[in-house]
Amino acid sequence: MTTTISESVQNILNGGSSTTKKDEKKTGSTEMDMLDFLNLFVAQLKNQDPLEPMDNNQLTSQTSQFSMVEQLVGIGEAVNKLVDGGADTSGMDTLFSASSFIGKMVEYEGNSIVFDGESSLIDFDLKTASYRTEIYVYDSAGNIINAVDAGQLGAGRNSIAWNGKNGDGETVSAGQYKFVVKAYDSSGNEVDATTYGNGYVSGVSQKDGKIVFDLFGQELDADKVIAVRSY
Repeated sequence: MTTTISESVQNILNGGSSTTKKDEKKTGSTEMDMLDFLNLFVAQLKNQDPLEPMDNNQLTSQTSQFSMVEQLVGIGEAVNKLVDGGADTSGMDTLFSASSFIGKMVEYEGNSIVFDGESSLIDFDLKTASYRTEIYVYDSAGNIINAVDAGQLGAGRNSIAWNGKNGDGETVSAGQYKFVVKAYDSSGNEVDATTYGNGYVSGVSQKDGKIVFDLFGQELDADKVIAVRSY
């Protein structure tokens, strides 16, 4: 029974393989590859009945089907190349899951904060209680824009709301700022402070097998995140 081009197309569309000769030798598959497909097409043209040659419509249909198969095989090869290239589907799943953080605020050990135009929280831990606490806020160029007197604070976690005002009482532009905490006990000795930064996740990427958050230009390893906020 003669196999037609149309039958071969239907075979591939129905899940048939279009493996290469190399794969065919390995697996013993009897499915047609692209070379067989082309040879069959040429043989049909050579052996057609000269008294009843293939009409133009049929020829156009056959060549269109061949082009379709060629595209399908190209897609399959691209997928195989991706797989052979070491694409980690579990890593992709992790990346897609991490994308759910986009738009959320994350907190991490650092000293960068986001002022949204209304207020911003400055979070830090004090090793011991402080008698005097000063917080210095800097812009992206490293210029000090305000010094906040936070007074006496207890040991442990502290949160100070900054209203976004500079030293002249003017509201600064929304964006990223940095802060430094200087705390002292009653004897004037400096108290150790651990600061916590925050920022909105604007993008997610994967580098060296790790998920990395983009905080509007600042990169942060996902494993550095200690809290997530939905606002």
